[in-house]
Amino acid sequence: MHSLFLELKTLTSDSNGRIRDTEGFRYDFSLSDADVARIRKDGIDLNTYLPVKNPGDYYVGAAIKDRVSGKIGSGYQFLEIPDLSNRRLSLSSIFVLNNGEEASLIGPGKTEGANDSPSGMQSWRALRKSPAVRSYLPGESFGYVAFVHNAKTRESERAKLEFQSVLYKDGQIYQLERPEDASLNALDHTGEVSIRRKLDLGSDMDEGSYLLRVLVTDNQSSGKPRIAVQAIDSQIRKE
Repeated sequence: MHSLFLELKTLTSDSNGRIRDTEGFRYDFSLSDADVARIRKDGIDLNTYLPVKNPGDYYVGAAIKDRVSGKIGSGYQFLEIPDLSNRRLSLSSIFVLNNGEEASLIGPGKTEGANDSPSGMQSWRALRKSPAVRSYLPGESFGYVAFVHNAKTRESERAKLEFQSVLYKDGQIYQLERPEDASLNALDHTGEVSIRRKLDLGSDMDEGSYLLRVLVTDNQSSGKPRIAVQAIDSQIRKE
């Protein structure tokens, strides 16, 4: 058996670089030879929970430290936390799903993995590929899920949700999906509904960076349509 001792620090900062929220976690793992081989190939997914006190636009940063060697790695991503109290139509971040097991780890307000237990490694062992890497071969596919907030504004008026996904490469439209009606079966009094779809990547796709853009429109019976948009990037590679 092998051992791995990690320390993770996460934070949010605003556009001026001021730190707003921070959390720290420690992970102690016992690994088999098979785990070590997989870590060297695919890395590790760690599920963490970082509460954000206020809505706004943030950079979410994370730094990981090997407590034995002292080596440190870091990364960051831009994230918008919408103000749901203003009742404006909003779309959550786009969560990538590489298999069915990952869907159970994602949901509005979920806090699983928010402690120092080895739950992150347990879920990583069940996953085929890291959802954080977002690197694919031509012909592969991945699922994604996003949550629409405030789709319903009044008891007397039912939302009419329509969503569309667009794949871009080098700023140009590469793949345009036909608009579809979103299922409102799960729509509750808060106006929240989930959108889950699968994106098939063409076998003839070129290497490079791609951007997936998801647009949701609420075509209410009165007033102007309300629109919410989110996007996420990915890489196509050749072996």
